[in-house]
Amino acid sequence: MSDPILDETNLLTQREIYPTSLEDNFFLDTAGLAYYRAHCMVPWTGGAYNQNNFLYAPLIGGGYGIGSQFNTSVPNTMSGMQFVPKFYCVMVNEYLEIIKVLNTGPLAVGRIIEIDTANAFQTISVCIGLDALQDGQQASRTDLVNGQAEAISDGLNPAVNGVVYTSYGTQARNGSVGITLNGNLFWFGTNSGAASAMTYSGLVTFYQRCCVGPEMPDLGRVNSTAFGYFCERLQPQQRFTQGVQKATDFGVVADRDSVTGMTGLRFFNSMILKDDYYWTAYPQQSNGTDPNGGTWKTGTVSYTVPSGGATNNFPTSNVTLTVGEPIAFENTRKILLRIADDAEYGFGLTEFIRTANTSKVSAQLKGACNLNYLNPRLHGVAYGLNG
Repeated sequence: MSDPILDETNLLTQREIYPTSLEDNFFLDTAGLAYYRAHCMVPWTGGAYNQNNFLYAPLIGGGYGIGSQFNTSVPNTMSGMQFVPKFYCVMVNEYLEIIKVLNTGPLAVGRIIEIDTANAFQTISVCIGLDALQDGQQASRTDLVNGQAEAISDGLNPAVNGVVYTSYGTQARNGSVGITLNGNLFWFGTNSGAASAMTYSGLVTFYQRCCVGPEMPDLGRVNSTAFGYFCERLQPQQRFTQGVQKATDFGVVADRDSVTGMTGLRFFNSMILKDDYYWTAYPQQSNGTDPNGGTWKTGTVSYTVPSGGATNNFPTSNVTLTVGEPIAFENTRKILLRIADDAEYGFGLTEFIRTANTSKVSAQLKGACNLNYLNPRLHGVAYGLNG
């Protein structure tokens, strides 16, 4: 150590911290979760699990001849999905020496306890926002919310994380209930497994796969890279169609959600939002890793042709798929964000409590929640885009 340890400048000149605030250089924007909170939130008022009932088959009927006997069998036409609440917690730990003696008074540029509390809310939002893209089925993820990857699966083709989800809400797909729990997975790439450019006709085809009667997706989710692809491909289409169609039906038109205030692009009935945490080949930070050990960075997945043959534009032979930039269309009228109806487990911060034999105090930010996709066939995820 040099002697003296401080020079004249450091001894006689105070330092300036400007601006007197802390810049957030870590967290990104979870637009999808914010949209869910605004449009899909339903309180969980109790119960060991939540059950969503659904119809999966018609009754027996049809034409008949005079004198024919009717079929009086009573078929099973209904079943249900079951979901349990998933629990989250972020700890806020502080030392009394710091918050009561050092980081206080007029020389405290910012209060550590306030900054850490705000950080806790950001952290828990990131955890749930990223988990909401993945699943709560795999052995390492059973404590996490049942997310988009398992909900929008057809039990045949791999999701963007390479997993084929053969069940949803504990109910098997493609068995007794047929295809009624199958979401729409769509491949935009080539038959050899390479990613390819987004096309307008492909987007329209994919979007229509998620429509049944008047039910249409109202939310589109992409990362910043695919958002750029969307603008590049659809801006010419807007100019071409606006003479014969309303621009808001087909073109890239800025729109603002009346509930959240977020601005996105309009495609048919969907608002396309740029979600910084959505699946992408080019994550904006942390190499695409999330606090629960998963990832939102895409790569390649192994594809095997289903026994019944290729579906939804997927390749006709076993290949490796380049995921590239995915895009999701979701019908938020058919999504429930279930959050505990409790002051503590409804994302409330507990009081700071002293820990034994130390000067540390701790508070807990806790939440109990889950995602329920009531009708997977009204949602879709397409991937294999690179331009």
